[in-house]
Amino acid sequence: MMVSRYVSFGIVMALASGMSAAVVAGAVAPDLPNIRSIRIRLISMEPAPDTPARSAAPKEVVEFIVETDGQVPARAYGPALFVGDVEVNQSERVGRTTWRFLAPDPSRFRAGDTISWGWMKDPKTARQRTRFRYQLGTSGHDARFRTFPP
Repeated sequence: MMVSRYVSFGIVMALASGMSAAVVAGAVAPDLPNIRSIRIRLISMEPAPDTPARSAAPKEVVEFIVETDGQVPARAYGPALFVGDVEVNQSERVGRTTWRFLAPDPSRFRAGDTISWGWMKDPKTARQRTRFRYQLGTSGHDARFRTFPP
């Protein structure tokens, strides 16, 4: 394979390994799969056992369950959801193509905020826009994403 000597080492390694790569803002970003569905709800998180008594009350957080159309490639930084400009990066893989994201402060989100996704610390230009928008349900404990157009 012929590669310019001015191409960065990370890009050369990605291309030499056959990995699909996109060069965004000077970095190699393996393509993320598309999001097929997102479910959201408010959940109560119990504090860790070693939490001081003054902050030991359960805390309400937003839980996002994201189903993708393929596996998320392994990387140093994990995937992140972006609700408007708020990065949600506390995540865990719960299935082959299913991820769980937690956001500790529900007040940071506004109804109608665009949902995008990318890698932790990605600049806005590197994020993938989705067809989903943030919208809480009417019960307060039931939240849903609506697709636009419906």
